[in-house]
Amino acid sequence: SMNNKNYNVHIGEVKTGSGDVELQTILGSCVGIGFLWKKRGVYGLAHCLLSQSPDQDFEIGARYVDQAIYSLTQLMSITDYRDIRAVVAGGANMTRQGAEKTNKLVGYTNAQAALSILDEQNIIVVHQETGGSEGRKMSIQCSSGEFQVRSIPRIAA
Repeated sequence: SMNNKNYNVHIGEVKTGSGDVELQTILGSCVGIGFLWKKRGVYGLAHCLLSQSPDQDFEIGARYVDQAIYSLTQLMSITDYRDIRAVVAGGANMTRQGAEKTNKLVGYTNAQAALSILDEQNIIVVHQETGGSEGRKMSIQCSSGEFQVRSIPRIAA
């Protein structure tokens, strides 16, 4: 419908929504982590720049992957992870085309960190679209719980 509220989630931000809210973000080497809690109709989206926070005394935010997952948990008041489904997208190589050692690149590190922490928390990842060399647009429609990840083609220089 036309009266959807679009919440854009920028770098280092985490936002939650329900009802007629659409959460959306544009990702390059950053990683987007979406939390879907269909039973409660509550959803969250975090836009992470780096994988690991230097200190474990987290403030609410999403600069780091570990901080973002903590923040989603807090903001959505999640006590039981079994009801949560996660979507992970982004982590593209936006710098060096055809770089051999992709595992040294920040995008790869971000995506791996997200998947590994979610695994530790026993949160089921229902969709993962990471790596590659194209940016992505990620969105969650809070009214239905549907999510979408679309590639953004590179503009040839």
